[in-house]
Amino acid sequence: MPFFTQTMTQSKKAFKIMKPIKTSFIIILLSLIAISNTLHGQTGQVRGRLRDSKTLEPLPFANVFINLTTLGTASDPLGNYVLSNIPAGTNEIVFSFVGYKSIQKIIQLQPGEVMVLDVLLEVDEKELESVVISGSRDKEWDNQLKRFEKIFLGTTQFAKSCKILNPWVIEFKEIVMDGKNVLTASSFRPLEIENSALGYRIDYHLKSLISTSDSYTIKGEVRMEELKSADPKVIKNWNQNRNIAYEGSLRHFLKSIVEGKVIEEGFNVYTDKSGYENNPYRSAVFAVQLDKSIQTYSFKNPGIEGVTKGEFTIPIKQRLEVHYRLSNSRLKVYSDVPYPVSWIEVNGGVIKTNSNGILLNPSSLFVSGAMNEARVGDLLPTNYSQNSSELLKAPLLGSNQDIKLEQLIEKPYVQTDKPYYYQGEKIWFKAYINYSNQELMDSLSKVLYVELIGSDMLIKQTRTLPIIGGSAAGCFELPSDLSPNNYILRSYTQWMLNFNQDLIFVKSLPVLGLYERVVPLNETSLSPAHSREVKFIGTSTVFDVQERVDLDFEVKDSIGNPIATDLSVSVTNADNVVSLTDELNILQSFPIPNLTPVTLNAEPIYPIEYGISLNGQYKNKSGKSKKANLIAVQGNFKKTVSVQTDEHGKFWLTGLQFNDSTVISFQESGKKKKFEGNLTIFKRNEPTINPLAIRIPSITKVKENLLQHSIAVESRRETKVLNEVVIREQNEPINKNIIPNSYAKADFSFTGAEIVTSSRASLVNALIGRIPGLTLINGYLRIGGGSNLLSAQTTEPLIIIDGVQMTSNGTQRLYQIMPEIVDRVDVIKYGGAAIYGTRGGNGVIIVTTKSGDYASGSSLKNDTSFFTLTLNGFSTTPTFKGFNYDLSNRYEISDSGSTIFWTPQLYTDEKTGQATLSFYAGSSPAKYKITLEGVSVSGAPLRGIFFIEIKSK
Repeated sequence: MPFFTQTMTQSKKAFKIMKPIKTSFIIILLSLIAISNTLHGQTGQVRGRLRDSKTLEPLPFANVFINLTTLGTASDPLGNYVLSNIPAGTNEIVFSFVGYKSIQKIIQLQPGEVMVLDVLLEVDEKELESVVISGSRDKEWDNQLKRFEKIFLGTTQFAKSCKILNPWVIEFKEIVMDGKNVLTASSFRPLEIENSALGYRIDYHLKSLISTSDSYTIKGEVRMEELKSADPKVIKNWNQNRNIAYEGSLRHFLKSIVEGKVIEEGFNVYTDKSGYENNPYRSAVFAVQLDKSIQTYSFKNPGIEGVTKGEFTIPIKQRLEVHYRLSNSRLKVYSDVPYPVSWIEVNGGVIKTNSNGILLNPSSLFVSGAMNEARVGDLLPTNYSQNSSELLKAPLLGSNQDIKLEQLIEKPYVQTDKPYYYQGEKIWFKAYINYSNQELMDSLSKVLYVELIGSDMLIKQTRTLPIIGGSAAGCFELPSDLSPNNYILRSYTQWMLNFNQDLIFVKSLPVLGLYERVVPLNETSLSPAHSREVKFIGTSTVFDVQERVDLDFEVKDSIGNPIATDLSVSVTNADNVVSLTDELNILQSFPIPNLTPVTLNAEPIYPIEYGISLNGQYKNKSGKSKKANLIAVQGNFKKTVSVQTDEHGKFWLTGLQFNDSTVISFQESGKKKKFEGNLTIFKRNEPTINPLAIRIPSITKVKENLLQHSIAVESRRETKVLNEVVIREQNEPINKNIIPNSYAKADFSFTGAEIVTSSRASLVNALIGRIPGLTLINGYLRIGGGSNLLSAQTTEPLIIIDGVQMTSNGTQRLYQIMPEIVDRVDVIKYGGAAIYGTRGGNGVIIVTTKSGDYASGSSLKNDTSFFTLTLNGFSTTPTFKGFNYDLSNRYEISDSGSTIFWTPQLYTDEKTGQATLSFYAGSSPAKYKITLEGVSVSGAPLRGIFFIEIKSK
């Protein structure tokens, strides 16, 4: 049998962290068999002759190598070979020759021994068959290759640097086995792989790869060779990367056990407490379960040396959870553990290894988590020796037991486009989240709540927004009949409610009457509250009316290094907008205040939200709360989530991703008839509103601060009567009578069968492959070019699914539609989309599903086997419409008034630290105030205020 074997399957004792969306199937890796040196500096030699098994003719230039090492040679013209400097101990030697079946032999080599090994190789009849390879493979083969590379090479940073130089030797087959789609792969020649990150060339003699949706197996032999370079920087980089690949690996861990240096080498090891061995669920916060369901594990003795010198047995009876403290993980298992986490189970209770950490009984070991990510892309030869002088040893302190709650703090700051508003205006805002530990950003909240609170301390409007990259943007629309008063803008995450309410962002937001005006202050220079890093680098600050304004900015640190930043920009008419005294800014309000340190010694009351959440309780038909297994179905997406209630029938579901609203349908697991139980959905937790703690001044004080005086100017102006404009509610179904005959008007039309032919994986991919000019830019579809002044989201075509307009993130909605449920797709480009108004200016994509009610998910509403409810999702945000003098858009209504321009997304380049802001000036002379606020890539707050002048031509 081949002795390089790698296997992943789903474990019968599946370990699941209670962390929706990011939770994945447990995977078991049958570790790489790597038989290698046990005694430093003691080697032996193997020599012999290779011949044909039938003719006994010598086989010249055959390959002879020690599996998974850089040790190898070739036979001479007479078939003779000599392989020297083989480490003493157990090794696997491989004999390979084109057209013959390779042979593997396990040998035990003593120090100084010369072993004679003659080998007869059999002709491989299959390999002698003619193999025809076309110049280009079909699209299905390309997709299979991408899937193969992900499984075979892995998903780590080094795997991305691996390249298979001869992929055409791979043969793929797809079959159905036990109801599962199975991909198989084999190669009739060794795969030639170059790993430019680690500096190795790999000849991989692939016997077979078998992969399903939840398992894979790879078999083959490996010969490795170091790449050559005369550049010392390249060699240094290879050595550094090899150290990185080694550190925290299974091999490193086993070696540390043998040497009795587990803690010193950076490993924290834990095991299940008695009674929790088979518990499949755990909290997403590690400190909560430490010493409750899980406890620290220590190796009392190093490995026990066996009969063969330098080989050891390590008794392990329990499942181990291994944390490697010297590295950060890109995938977080626990919200409070930033480093890699792995699990190890041993069948038979004994691990066999040598002094270098090479596993000798891989079939007994089940490894999952971070250690499983490393595959061929992270492969090191077993004769690799780490330079210990370059090793950074772990401190003895810093155990998970020292984790404190303040490491998990998050706090928002919200920038608004201006400090006060009038009835009927829009409040544009951008929220930035500060973290006490920036490394935990991706593991904390993904949902932000922003509320508008009245002077009566009642919530008037709420926006639920996704946190992406530590920020979120939204908009409030003030009714024209809203009572003028001082309102409150409040922002928080659910996780923050476990902490002091001082973390909740609160801001006074005055709303004035239509005829209340203020006296402008004389603002002609930078505000005193600004960060020195933000600089204007343009040459002109004077522009004509209706001119396109291009402003260049630069952000650098104190020593002149460019900084990548995420900024939001507000441009206001300084003649109409007055600054408030004590107005909040990001430099003052972004930092996290000093809080009393609190150790996390109990389950937090409010869990972290990773998406839209649902909190409820299940009772059976007798009205009793009990444990139950439920299945939740989101809309008609064919997307299901398993929900398990506790002994009180309570459950919490998070991680749902959708806008506006959707239908969630629950079914009792295993029951196909009527839903006999009952579900109660609890209201979302909202922090209390304490007027004394908020201390918002009265509107009278605000008006005094603004030097307000009332003048009824508007009533004396000429009044014009506008034609009535009807504005639909968001996601309101379009009147079928006004929909054009898309089949006749469409520029492109495709049936569901044609879509499936293009791609079964993604509707978006299928469309891009069939519609000329359709591209994907920054996650949004775009038909044709488009102005570089506009964001990808702004130029997204109007997307209509089963008659419902997607108000935002239409591309993401298309990603959620399986091609199999599509009946047809019609695409209307610019001109033909005029009937849809300005929203059709970027084109229209009309998707009709076979059920016809995809967007609403209504097909399950009348199914008695489901308990169905409507759940509100993320709030949609309109796009700011500034002045536009393009004739093709001359009828477009502008939001511009006192706010000339607003964008929540302006990014500086990481190499130059520069960014360009572009917008159109109004038609009247004025002075514009430009306010930039945001954060650097390291989480530091930034602010800058600048002024430009608009003059008549």
